[in-house]
Amino acid sequence: MNRSGKDFEKPQKQSDKLSLILGSLGFLLFLVVCLFYGADMRYKESLVPAAAVSVNGSRLGYLHDFTAVENAINELEDNYSLIYGKVRPFDIVYDCSIELTDGDIDYLTEKECREALADITGIAYRCKKAYSFYIDGQYVGTCESRKLFDDAYSASQQFELNRLRELDPTVSQICVKSKVSSKQIISAGSEIDDFEAICDRIINTPPNESVASGSRAMFRYNVKKLETTNTMIPIGTSYIYSSDWYQGYSFKSADGSLGIRSQTYEVEYDGRKEISRNFVSSKILAEMKPDVYTVGTQTPPRAVPTGRYKCPLRCAYHYSSYYGEQRAQYDGDSFHYGVDMVVDEGTPVFASDGGRVSYINTTPSYGTMMIIDHANYIQTVYAHLSETCVNVGDWVYQGQHIAYSGNTGVSTAPHLHFEMRFLYTPIDPLDYMER
Repeated sequence: MNRSGKDFEKPQKQSDKLSLILGSLGFLLFLVVCLFYGADMRYKESLVPAAAVSVNGSRLGYLHDFTAVENAINELEDNYSLIYGKVRPFDIVYDCSIELTDGDIDYLTEKECREALADITGIAYRCKKAYSFYIDGQYVGTCESRKLFDDAYSASQQFELNRLRELDPTVSQICVKSKVSSKQIISAGSEIDDFEAICDRIINTPPNESVASGSRAMFRYNVKKLETTNTMIPIGTSYIYSSDWYQGYSFKSADGSLGIRSQTYEVEYDGRKEISRNFVSSKILAEMKPDVYTVGTQTPPRAVPTGRYKCPLRCAYHYSSYYGEQRAQYDGDSFHYGVDMVVDEGTPVFASDGGRVSYINTTPSYGTMMIIDHANYIQTVYAHLSETCVNVGDWVYQGQHIAYSGNTGVSTAPHLHFEMRFLYTPIDPLDYMER
C-alpha cells in the first residue's frame, strides 16, 4: 500500500511543473503581444497622410494637392493645340488616394508633375517657347526671344536709312510708323528664324502700302531731311557824323552790299507731303555791309553873301573846257562863258557863296540850270544839272547843297558848267574862285 502512494505523487508533481511552464510562456506571449500592439499603435500615430496619384495605372508620385494633376492635364491639352494647331481630347484616367507615410517623402512640384505626366502619356511637352512677330499684320518670322527680334528690327532700320542716304545724302533719319505685334507659341514643328533671316525678310519685303510710301522694307516710315536754304540779308544803313559838313546835309559816302545767310532745317516728309519743319542751325556766308551816309553837324552860316567864292564841288574833278574857248562845234556859240568840271552824274553841287536863288529853269542848251544873285552885282550859274534841291526865292548860305550834277542840255558827258557874271556879263570864274 505504501509503495503505490509514492508512485501516485510523482506524476502529480510533473503535471504541476508543466502547468507552471505553460502559464509562464502564455504570460510572456501576452506581454510580447501587448508590446507589439503598443509599438504598432505608436508607429501608426506617427504616420503622415499623403496624396498618392496614379495615371493610366502607372504610379505618378505624391502631391500636396490633387488639383495639380488637373492643372497639368489642362496645360498639356493647351500645349498640344499650340503645337499641332488642333484640339485633342486626351484619354487620361488618374486615381488619387490618401496613403499614410513616415513623412520623409519627396513631393512632386507642379513642373515635375507636368513632365512626369507627359512621359507617361507619351505626349511631347518639353517644347521650347518661341515668339511669332508681325509688322502691320504681316508675318515677319519666329525667333526664340524678343531681344533677337528687336536687334534685327533695329539693324533693318539702319540698313534702310543707309540705303536712302545713298540716293539722297540729305536724309538724316527715318521715323517708323509701323506697329509691331507678337504672339507666343510652342516651337515644336515650327521653323525658328535666326538674326539674318529676320533682317533679310524685313529689308526685302515691301509693306502693304508700298506703292504709296515707296519703301522697299516691310515697315512704313516718314523721312527726315536736312535742307539748307540761302537767304539774302538786306542792306542796312549806318551814319557818320562829321563837322566838315553843315547841318541838314547828308550824302552817301560808301555803298553797302547784301549779306548771305545759310539756314539749315530738319524737314519731315510723309511721302512727298511736308508735315514738320524744325530749325537746326544758321551760318553767315557773306557779311552784310551797310550803306554809309555822312551827316553834317557844323552849324551853317547866315544865308548872306560873303564876297568870297568857293569851288561848287567838294570832290575830285578835272576841267574839260575853260572860259573863253571856242565852242562852235558844241553849242553854236564861238565863246565858252564858263568852265566845265568833269564829275559823275549825281555829284552834289554847293553854293559858291551866300545869296538868293533868282532863277531855275530848263533850256535847250544849258539843260537844267540855276542862278544865284550875290552882293556887288555878282551872279553864279550852275548848268547841266540833273536835280535841284532849292526853290526860286530861297536864301542859301555859302557851301549849302543846292543841286546834283548831270548831263542835260547840250552835253557830251556828265559834268558841271559853272559861270560867274558881273552885271549879267560873263567873267572868268577862275579869276574870282578861291583855289
